[in-house]
Amino acid sequence: IEGVDVDWQAIAKPPADAPLLQALEQRFASAQRALSGDAPAPQDADLAANLQRRRDICTDLEILRNQPSPAASQAARLQRQVVLLEAAMKGGDKSPEEKVRRLQREYLCVGPVPADQQQDLAERFARLSDPPA
Repeated sequence: IEGVDVDWQAIAKPPADAPLLQALEQRFASAQRALSGDAPAPQDADLAANLQRRRDICTDLEILRNQPSPAASQAARLQRQVVLLEAAMKGGDKSPEEKVRRLQREYLCVGPVPADQQQDLAERFARLSDPPA
């Protein structure tokens, strides 16, 4: 039982990454406001913009992690590769893993997306959030 308790404590600890914890808290507070009616329902334009931002983040993560993108995202992947290359030439993040962490936090801060797209994006992001093999 002691080993199980130690394992549970390791799993139950909040992330040590303060910006990530802050992003999670912001998303939770936003969801609470929406559910309680204290915030207006998101507009279709907001949902579409959030969807595009999350797709871009997933594509960037796929590029940084050398993972394949879905077939429907190949044209977007080429465009995102150019954007990432331009950003790298200007300086900015120090390492690919730093970029990955920044993108993961940003993904968590993006507002809601259309319900019919949520599951696919969540699975794509989860696959990309695992540490590289």
